[in-house]
Amino acid sequence: MLTSDRRAVGIGALVAASWANVALLDTWQGLFDPTRSSAMGGRPSAEVYWTAVLVVLLAATIGALAARMRGRVPRRVRVPIGDVALLAALLSLCLMLWRVNGGTLATVHSILRSMGANERLGASLATLLGGSLVVRHWRRCMRAGRRFFLVLSPFLVVTLGRASIAVSRADFVELDKTVPSRGIVEPRAGPRVIIVVFDELDYTYAFSARPAQVHLPAFDQLRAESVFATDAAPPANATGLSLPSYILGQPATSVAWRQPHSEAVRYRGELLPRDIGAESTIFHDAAQLGAPSELVGFYLPYCRWSLAALLERCTWRPMTWGGVFDGRVGIAASLVRQLLALAAVGNRRAHIARIEELTAAGVRAVSDSSRRLVFLHLPIPHFPPVWDARHSRYTLTQTSLSAYFDNLALA
Repeated sequence: MLTSDRRAVGIGALVAASWANVALLDTWQGLFDPTRSSAMGGRPSAEVYWTAVLVVLLAATIGALAARMRGRVPRRVRVPIGDVALLAALLSLCLMLWRVNGGTLATVHSILRSMGANERLGASLATLLGGSLVVRHWRRCMRAGRRFFLVLSPFLVVTLGRASIAVSRADFVELDKTVPSRGIVEPRAGPRVIIVVFDELDYTYAFSARPAQVHLPAFDQLRAESVFATDAAPPANATGLSLPSYILGQPATSVAWRQPHSEAVRYRGELLPRDIGAESTIFHDAAQLGAPSELVGFYLPYCRWSLAALLERCTWRPMTWGGVFDGRVGIAASLVRQLLALAAVGNRRAHIARIEELTAAGVRAVSDSSRRLVFLHLPIPHFPPVWDARHSRYTLTQTSLSAYFDNLALA
């Protein structure tokens, strides 16, 4: 009996720890691809990795306690609770894998829209069939789920080992959220230029095919008062290529982030990459004209590029799931972030924080008349949906695909 009890405790702990380990995929990125993490995420503090270990140990403890209580809790209570917990784990794993592979609800929506009526009917029937099989064989599916996480449990050793190695090297620097002036540019009088990039802004939805119920008076006013290009296109289909191309003034086909202050760009039609630090940018041009510049950016590590030395101030925030890698925040705050990152609410909270901080920095920049070139790259209307346009407030529960228009209203 004692052996059986220990076995149940061990299996319960392994399943819980394995699930937590698999779900911390943003931490995995930092552990197994430290170069990209260093350039894109700002080389997070050691607390991030220690916290990942604590999350795994916490999950293992909860799993062990749950297994020890198996004989004391009535089966009619124990089984449903265990099933719901495992189902939530499997769903969160699916969402994490979906996110890593670049999938979003919008992707599914576009696929469904491109299907014919018969294809949509077939997809609906397949979903209903799969759901009915899960309901009919619920116990078997739950046992399969436990086995799945048990099979993945050896990765615990890999993750904890890599975390220990990373922390022991102490090769960490804080995230450069804001970089003050280096005093390089000698100001001269002249006109001001303000560039605003709204990430994932769609021309069709914002203007030509906007639904009648969506009101965007600020965009309409801007259109009426400005030169308006209806046949413009981005230099690339991804932020990581489009924004560097815009800043460099040439379309890039690849950008490699090697380490802070060391990025390689390959231009269209060229075979060999170039060091971005040695290339001229719009900020170099502004410096030669005696135009003090400020940059407020999102996703790309602007403040870690050599061009930051030309700016009066540089502010940026990375795009990390749940804000897990957003700088040195201490064990307690990092623990909260990593736990919240396992649910969609954590990512929404982090996205709201990004929007508020970068918006405030952008307002400060454009309000400073001494800044003759201001470049703003803002994380709106980029998903996840965090704005309730009807009540003019942030929300953590918006899930509809139409919520893109709410984020558009926020922009």
